[in-house]
Amino acid sequence: MDNTNLDYTLQNLPEILLCYYETTGKESAKAGDCRAVMMWEAISERPFSLKLLSDCLLYLYCLLLVIDPKMNLTFEALVSALEEKNGLDVVADVLRAKQLRELDAY
Repeated sequence: MDNTNLDYTLQNLPEILLCYYETTGKESAKAGDCRAVMMWEAISERPFSLKLLSDCLLYLYCLLLVIDPKMNLTFEALVSALEEKNGLDVVADVLRAKQLRELDAY
């Protein structure tokens, strides 16, 4: 299994987070980030830290859940997607799916 894209995603997590902040707006992103941290702590049952690979992946997944609570992406599917493409593309896919659902609601 080639982890090149997964490694790239983790090395560029700050860039992915910046993309999240830019697309959601500063205030919404702060609130979303706080919710993602609380979700991370509830799932992992320990204080928030990004020491391990799994910590980073779980945090990214929590952020995606905050962006789109109705997203149809499991944690395992996220890891598989990150192995196939970079994290910015995965975040963009989640944002596009949410926007399409919102347009369909009108």
